[in-house]
Formats: sequence, C-alpha cells, structure tokens
Amino acid sequence: AKIVVALPVAPERAIALTIQILRALGYAHERGIVHRDLKPGNVMVQSLGAEEHATLLDFGFAKFFADAPANVENTLTVSGQAYGTRGYIAPEVLGQNTVDGRADLYAAGVILFELVAGRRPFYADDPVDEMRAAFTQMPPPLASVRSELGDEPLVGALDKVIARAMERDPAARFLSAGEMNGTLRALIGERESAPAVKAVAAPTAAA
Repeated sequence: AKIVVALPVAPERAIALTIQILRALGYAHERGIVHRDLKPGNVMVQSLGAEEHATLLDFGFAKFFADAPANVENTLTVSGQAYGTRGYIAPEVLGQNTVDGRADLYAAGVILFELVAGRRPFYADDPVDEMRAAFTQMPPPLASVRSELGDEPLVGALDKVIARAMERDPAARFLSAGEMNGTLRALIGERESAPAVKAVAAPTAAA
C-alpha cells in the first residue's frame, strides 16, 4: 500500500527511507542514468509487510547514456538545459548547465534534511532568495530548525552527511550513491543485504 509520509519524521526513519532512495539512485547511475529531478514528489513509499520501500518515479528529465560502462558511478556529465525543481537543484546545474550524478546526491541530501527538519534547508517564499542561499550557504544544523532534536544522538552525524551531500562543489560530495548509502547504513548499524531497489520510470505525459 502507498504511504503518505507526514513530515517531519524520526531520524532513524529518515535514514531508512534515504537508504532506499540511494539504492535506487545507485542502480540508475550504474546503468548510465542520471535522474535530474529527484524530489519528494518523485519518491513513492510503499508498505510491504512491516517494511517501507521507496521507489523512484518520473524519469522524464533523466539523461540516459546507453553506452556507459557498468562502473560509471557518478562520472557522467553532459551539457544541456538545466532541469529540476526549486529547492532540489544542485548549484552546478544552474551555474554550469551540466548534468552529473552528483547532482542527484545533492537532492538526496535536501530530502534527508527535509524528512528530519520538516522543511527544505533554504526554504524561502521568494524562489530567488532560496536559490541564492543554495549558492552561498551550507545547510543549517538540524537542531537549529527543530530544537527538540538537540538531544538526538544521530543528529550531529546526520548534519555531517547532509553537509557533504550538499557541498556546493560536486567534487567535495560523496563519490557515489553507494558511498553515501554506506555512510548512512553505518549510522544505524545496518549491513547491505537487501537487493537493490530498481529505479522505475513512471509514465510521463507528453509536453
């Protein structure tokens, strides 16, 4: 059954959901696909028994590299239009007009922050202000947005994960979805045992 995730959620649940998202991103990146529009609206969460599973939807903006080697990781880059959604677009996509798998990791960092904090890191009524903040600032500590998180043992570590995923310089981010995933799994003591979640492209209406 499909689940509507009400924000904010507990850090442990946020980590578990982000792990699922990163597994799907890793599956796509290894096959030469960069999503380019990762956001909560493109993540479907389902209840399968006692577990939650996240699936990526709507690859309408994705870039496909049919001849990409299997070990391509996040080295894929292509010039083109800057696609994406306000609040989740990595700075380099707007600044350099390029597409790179690390832009998906930036968006995953935004989603992780939003799951725990209940809002985007740089949310502002004016979209220009929000974009300017993404170009000039690092995400605030989670406890500065939700003071009750100050006593949560995972929050300090999550701040570091989010900050690295959302580095303005793509080279300073995680090298791959798998590396970010492994860092989050280590926070909750989980070993990689479940099969990768397949990235599913939902039907997209013609423009």
